[in-house]
Formats: sequence, structure tokens, C-alpha cells
Amino acid sequence: MLCSAELLEKLAPIDELETTYATYSESNAQNYFLLKILIEVQKTGFSMGRWIKHVETKILGACDKKQNNIDDMEMESLIDEQSVWQRKLFEALTAQICFNECNDSAHYYHYFLLQDLAHYQALRKEQKDFFFEENKFRENKIKILKAKINVVEKLLPDLSQCWYLKKDEKSGRILSGHLASARQTMLSALKVAAPRERTSLGYTYDKTFAETSRNIHFNPIREDIPDLLGRFKFGMAQCGSLIVSNLLRSQQLSGHILSRIKGPKYGVYDQNQDSKTNPTRGIAKIGDFVLAGGLYLAEVLDIKINAFGYESYRVKYLDERPFSEIDEDWLPSFNVQIYQDRKSFIEDLDEKLKKTQEQEKLEPIEFSDEEKIEATMDTLIEVWKLAMKDYLRNTYKDHFDRITRQKW
Repeated sequence: MLCSAELLEKLAPIDELETTYATYSESNAQNYFLLKILIEVQKTGFSMGRWIKHVETKILGACDKKQNNIDDMEMESLIDEQSVWQRKLFEALTAQICFNECNDSAHYYHYFLLQDLAHYQALRKEQKDFFFEENKFRENKIKILKAKINVVEKLLPDLSQCWYLKKDEKSGRILSGHLASARQTMLSALKVAAPRERTSLGYTYDKTFAETSRNIHFNPIREDIPDLLGRFKFGMAQCGSLIVSNLLRSQQLSGHILSRIKGPKYGVYDQNQDSKTNPTRGIAKIGDFVLAGGLYLAEVLDIKINAFGYESYRVKYLDERPFSEIDEDWLPSFNVQIYQDRKSFIEDLDEKLKKTQEQEKLEPIEFSDEEKIEATMDTLIEVWKLAMKDYLRNTYKDHFDRITRQKW
């Protein structure tokens, strides 16, 4: 909150808030946009302060297995409140990431005009649906905004840089006057996002935006949250991560970048190193044995990497299957966990084979890795059926139940 307040003062001094920054204009559009971002960051900070006070008074009750329904509902209400800020900060961050490619006043002004146009077009529909008669004031505002948009678009060198414009999914053609969806914006942002930002955003559209949308709307098929305290902690962590990422981008877009020599006193340092536990890649290699979509033992047959560097795994089920008619399937990295990597498996076999040959004084025999895997596959599956499956089911029941419930 101190960082955002300090940056706000540099961008929009308090004595100019009611004059220069009363609304957006051609000259202040960039700073006006960042002003709105930083206000949302501060509001999230106030909300997190309330959540912390709740935890300080209710944490013991939340950990108590005999917790009553009132405590549960209170915790759920806070999780729903977290969803509002997760979604807002998600939208703010994706917009900032995308503006990095066109960080000039003309594009910000164009963006605001389109937002204004969408607002008045919605009011026009409201008038039509509920009050029938045409409102001339709103019609005139729409006409003025369209004229301004046409003027600005003639000055912009390349409309394809306008990430906020909707694109036709089939042709890829820019649709002037139509705003891109949150999904389209995220897809654009992920292509240029830093590692920290991808983590903050939750890597995919469903992991943050769609899930939080389901939380803040009435959702009759929403499942109960089995671990309320864990979900609450996650919401705190993601809001914190989104705040830091938004502040970093605001500093970069504004040019007020923190350095150890000079810069904002309360700014945040850019530490966009890749995560050591990235859940989107490096989970397994071809030939590895994995737990696929829960407690389903499978072998990895193929791996594909998309434009964002995320991996998908084609697996072959070796025991039970989610559906009897499906023996192979493609799964996202989130739904795959390593059970036995091929390299370690082969090394263990080599060590045991060497030991046996030495004890029995046998001549060394060379086997290919494929021959070793084929010869021991039945044993691996049998050990899984007799012991490991039940052990994992009992030891990590909640974890695997959660993975199984994910609707991929």
C-alpha cells in the first residue's frame, strides 16, 4: 500500500485529482489508467487487512474439526470476497502486460474511448429493454464517441497492436469498435508475461478468472470446498502475488523503476525468476510412470508443448481407468504427477541386476532399457495393485480427491 501510494503521488499529485485527473483525456490517458490500477491495489490491501484480522480471531476455530456451520459460512463468505479482488487484479495485470507492447498515450486514450462506447451501448440496450423510448442524450454520446474513435484509429500506425480490440476467431481479423474478451486478453498477455506474472495469473483462464467468476455469481453446481482454511490461505497468497506483479508493471509502464541506488522508496524489486516448482512443465518425461487425473497409474507415451511453454501428456492407463472405454488420453500438466521416473527405474534395475550377477557369479548380459521395462512392467503394476494404490489413497486421500474433481 505504501508503494502504490508513493507511485500515485508521482503520477497524479493529490492536488490534481479533482482537476487534471477528474476524467481521462488525450494528454493524461496513460497516468489515468495507472491511477485506476493503483487504487484497486490499495483497495485490495484494505481488504487483506480485514482478512488478517479475521484469521487472528478465528484461526483456531478454522483448524478445529468440530467447527460449526456458522464458522464455515463466514470463511466461505471471505473466500467469495477474495474472488472479487482476484478477478479484478487479474484483469488489471493482463491489461498492464498487454500495454507494454503499446505504451503510449494514443493507445490508452483509444482504449478508454472503446470502454466508454461499450458502456453507452449497454445503456442504450437498457433503455430499449426496460423503457422502450429512445434516449437522445445517449444516442448523441455514442455518435460522438464513434467519431473520436475513428479519428484516433487513423492516427494509430497498426491496429493489430491494439490488444484490447476483439479479433475474429476464424479469420483473425481485427473488429474495430469491439472490445476483446477477458479470455482473449489473457491469451495475449501470456505470450509476453514474465514467469512471476504467469504464476500470479494462475497459468490458465479457468484457474483464476473462471473459477473466481463462479464464486461471485450464483452457482447451483458449485461444489463444497473441502479445505476452507487452505483455500482461504491460497486466496491471500494469490492476491499478494497479483499485487506485487501489478506494482512491478505499474513501475515499468510509468518509468519509475526501483533500483538499489535510486528510485521509489517503497517500490518493489523485479525478481521475475522462474518458479522452481512450475506446474506447467517438467512434470514427467516420455516413458515415465505417472498418476494421471488422480489415482490412475499410467505411462507417458508422448508430450506436446504449446505456445506458452505448457506441457500436455499423452498417457496410457496401466490399471484402472476413469472410463472403461478410454485406454489412452491427453492430460494437462496440472493433472499429472510423477510416480516412478524411467531413469531412476532403469538405474535401480541395473544396480539389482549387477548385484545378482556378482552374487551368482554370472556372466554380464546386456539388456536394452526397453527390454528391462517390458520384463518388469507386470511386477510394477502388481505392486501398485497390491500395496501402493491403497497406501497413496489412505495417505493422500484429500489431495487425490481434489485432483479427481477437477473438470478437465
